[in-house]
Amino acid sequence: MPSGPLRPGRSGTARLARCHGDLRQRQLEGPDEYAQASLEPVHTILRETEFPVFGFCGGFQLLAQALGSDVVPIPKRSGDDPSIVELETGRSFEYGYHPIELTTAATRHPLAAGLGPRPVVRHAHGLHVPTPPRGFDTLGSTAATPVQLAVHDERRMVGTQFHPEYWTDEHPAGRTLIANFLTWAGLRSGT
Repeated sequence: MPSGPLRPGRSGTARLARCHGDLRQRQLEGPDEYAQASLEPVHTILRETEFPVFGFCGGFQLLAQALGSDVVPIPKRSGDDPSIVELETGRSFEYGYHPIELTTAATRHPLAAGLGPRPVVRHAHGLHVPTPPRGFDTLGSTAATPVQLAVHDERRMVGTQFHPEYWTDEHPAGRTLIANFLTWAGLRSGT
């Protein structure tokens, strides 16, 4: 296992990161790595689509950029935040399975059915969307990332900064959220 430039924390997050192989910044960064001209066709599709959209992590960042929001690095954190991993380069990453805080409005939203107020989800990002695009409501956050889950009800668009596609038997919230999205967006009948 590579030793990597991670600083271990009391939570074992650095060990978890090493278990997933060598963490290069390129693997954890998002749309800022690409020339804006190369992203414009995707941005145009996202701005103009009438289809439901669910953007996970970098997909949410692309969606947010297309709709006018910024994507910025996670700031360095002071204190003991077990979800933050710092590279020797000074970049901070939110990494591992950690809870998000759902808003009161989220607990009544069909996307959050069965999630509870603090669902545990998988994080792996060094960039984030600090404010949601116009028309989106923030439904979930963490101390490091104020917009972890956002929804545009009218356009049937959802973005998560976390990775719902990675769930486990112990942490099934991602699976539940994806299933809720499919039903909410009218892509499958409710069961």
